[in-house]
Amino acid sequence: MRKIRDILRLSAEGLSTRQMAASLAIGRTTLRGYLDRADEPGLSWPLPPGLSDTDLERQIYPPLRAMCQTGRPSLTGRMSTASCAARA
Repeated sequence: MRKIRDILRLSAEGLSTRQMAASLAIGRTTLRGYLDRADEPGLSWPLPPGLSDTDLERQIYPPLRAMCQTGRPSLTGRMSTASCAARA
């Protein structure tokens, strides 16, 4: 699942974002985005037993409609209440 399991594991081990990014061959900004997305639903290592990649992805990338209903802001800052109303 887009290396998120590895990111959470390495983060729990105390590695810096620079060390994790180098280890996983991804950019630090991308890595930070994954950590922010995992933090929003409260995900941390170890992940709950039986959490499938599909379920993990749904928690990390909720559908737009769910984001509008929960009132959670977009991580990119591009979604507004007006855009939610337009999509409803």
